[in-house]
Amino acid sequence: RQFERSKFHFEKALELNPHDVESLSLMGLYYTYIGQPDHSLSLYEEAKKVDPHHLAWLPWYYGFTYCCMSRYNDAVDALEPIEQPNLEIMAMLAGCYAHVGRQTEAEAMLSLFLDSAEREMVDFPGRSATAIFEGWHTILPYKNDSDRERLVIGLQKAGLPD
Repeated sequence: RQFERSKFHFEKALELNPHDVESLSLMGLYYTYIGQPDHSLSLYEEAKKVDPHHLAWLPWYYGFTYCCMSRYNDAVDALEPIEQPNLEIMAMLAGCYAHVGRQTEAEAMLSLFLDSAEREMVDFPGRSATAIFEGWHTILPYKNDSDRERLVIGLQKAGLPD
């Protein structure tokens, strides 16, 4: 959560190597985390121009960014093709499905997320919206609680109790 320091280092990395796709993409994700997702999309597009073949992580970044922009259908389109989604992607998909009215898929993905999280996480926060919201504070470093809250509201719509 050292946002200014992070920005300095991303800018320095891009000054030294303006065509580094990882730095471009991660700086885009940085803008999503600080609540400026519009900046993210142009950086992702720039990274794709530099190297369109080596960007396995980019759908994940697009999905998170679209969710922060409340562009839930776009987020689903970005995240669904990911073959082995991690916990964050499962949760994001569950919430986005719920936001766009795909309730059956939302409930199924929420169940998969919760079961997987309980098995895989050392410090599983619990099966409630409040616990997930607090647990994500360390996992997803959003500057604004409202961005993290948007994800939790989606999970509540998918069936996660308060």
